[in-house]
Amino acid sequence: MTSTPPGIRHSVRLRIALLALAVIVAMGILLTRLWILQIYEGKAYASKLRNQTTISLRLAGARGPILDKNGVGLAENRAMFEIDLYLDELVRDFPRRHKGKTPRIEVQRMMGGILFSEKNQTFTKSS
Repeated sequence: MTSTPPGIRHSVRLRIALLALAVIVAMGILLTRLWILQIYEGKAYASKLRNQTTISLRLAGARGPILDKNGVGLAENRAMFEIDLYLDELVRDFPRRHKGKTPRIEVQRMMGGILFSEKNQTFTKSS
């Protein structure tokens, strides 16, 4: 039976300790970043989420379902379309695209059954 020299055992323990330290440091970095995103910057992300609106629209398929000879459905069409509209970007970019001419309106959004009315420097309620 052979035994390992003490210098090699010490080297292996040092490597394991360094690896453990590296893992602990990496976990610390990840946990710190998670804390920053969820706690420190969480309110900013929550407000961005509240300013987004999703509208579901059901469109009929272009063809009917595929049936077998007994009338049992084998396949059906499901049309899927997704459109993203960012109102804040449209409001911000409108003056540049239309040479400074901005409409005089009040922006209203319906989110979760609540009507939000927004007035800013370039948008006012028309009479």
